[in-house]
Amino acid sequence: MPHVRCIVPVGPGSRMQLDEKLVCGRFVRRVNRFVAEVQFEGQTEPVHVPNSGRLTQLLIPGNPVILADRRSPTRKTDWDLILAALPGETPPRWSLVDSRRPMDILLRALREGCLPEFGGFTRVDREVSVGGSRFDYRLGRDTSPEVCWVELKSVTLTVPTPWGPEARFPDAPTKRGTRHLRELSALAGGGTRCAVVFAVCRPDAHSVSANAEVDPAFASALWEAAMVGV
Repeated sequence: MPHVRCIVPVGPGSRMQLDEKLVCGRFVRRVNRFVAEVQFEGQTEPVHVPNSGRLTQLLIPGNPVILADRRSPTRKTDWDLILAALPGETPPRWSLVDSRRPMDILLRALREGCLPEFGGFTRVDREVSVGGSRFDYRLGRDTSPEVCWVELKSVTLTVPTPWGPEARFPDAPTKRGTRHLRELSALAGGGTRCAVVFAVCRPDAHSVSANAEVDPAFASALWEAAMVGV
């Protein structure tokens, strides 16, 4: 398989290039939550899957995937699984599998002002604790004590609708995600600005919603969060 270069859309008029050694391969099987086997360059090797979701629509035997070289003496695997093809499409379109990448993408989008919903915030801090919780971002202003707590959720699952595929989160029950929503609701109830950002990691979805069939507790917590201003 040839080496490839990937460019990921960040926002209107903005893109992020993945400047690293990438190779194409074919997914073989998922060994456990964070390890899979992929066939590439004439061999089958274990690779790290940086996503705890089920990914059943993407990690299908024979499906094309893209790996990033991560060789290091401190690692058990030499490659990370970064992208997976949307099955059945020629030429392929890709879904971002690495759930860490949306953190970098959102950070850039915030700093470049691509998201008007967060206009006016000039400081962006990552993984900041408040009380007994830690959230993905804390946004601030240079001239005001106002802050906005932001939690990011990466979405890779879609379901068919009459209007086209709709992204759904989560693809597996997430007690942690539900706890985050309830903690944000408590902060918002006290007058602090809070937000949840859903990063839809595939190009075929036209909208996103909570996956009540998979995790009714998360869907309920999301609705309650919206009602108190998150």
